[in-house]
Amino acid sequence: MQVSYKTLLEKMIEKVEEAKKETSEVKIREHVQSIKTLCEVLLDEGQTAKPSTTQRLMVEQKSIPISNPIETVNEDEDSIFDF
Repeated sequence: MQVSYKTLLEKMIEKVEEAKKETSEVKIREHVQSIKTLCEVLLDEGQTAKPSTTQRLMVEQKSIPISNPIETVNEDEDSIFDF
C-alpha cells in the first residue's frame, strides 16, 4: 500500500502544529520524532520509485543492432557452389 506524498506532508504539518502547542520538552521531542519518521518514509518512497524510472529509461534506450550488409561474391570467381 502506497501513501501519497500529500497525505504524508499533511500529517507532518499536523504534527508540527501539535508540537507548537506542547509545553513539555518530552512531548515536543515525541512529535519531532514522528515528523522525522514521516520524512524518512517520504524519502524512502522516493528511492523505491527511482529504480523503476531508471529501469524504464534503460528499456527505452535499448540499442537495436545494425546488421552489416552481406558482401557479395564476385560472380567471375569460381565457387564450390557453382554447378
